[in-house]
Amino acid sequence: MPAKRARQADRPRYCGSGTDRADPGRDCREASECGWIGLAEIRADRGNEVAERIRADFCTNDYRELLARPEVTAAVIATDEHLHVDPILAAVERGLPLLIEKPLGDRAC
Repeated sequence: MPAKRARQADRPRYCGSGTDRADPGRDCREASECGWIGLAEIRADRGNEVAERIRADFCTNDYRELLARPEVTAAVIATDEHLHVDPILAAVERGLPLLIEKPLGDRAC
């Protein structure tokens, strides 16, 4: 049985800026399933550079502002490991589907 295509409303709409090891913003822009791309990056210079490169529709330095936008229907958390928790919890609180860049944390429990 062929896989179902995601409905437009179910397609990812948000990517974090990633680290030097990954570029999820580029991956989202190249994926036809991603229509609207928002970016939250605490370093303004990097945020502006990445936003321009991936042609982001929205860029901010505050993940809360981004996750509050109605266009955001899923989240890719691509922060440094020690910064994962707060954006993950904010996205979970909003009930968004998540893709989290590994590792989930920077130390064992």
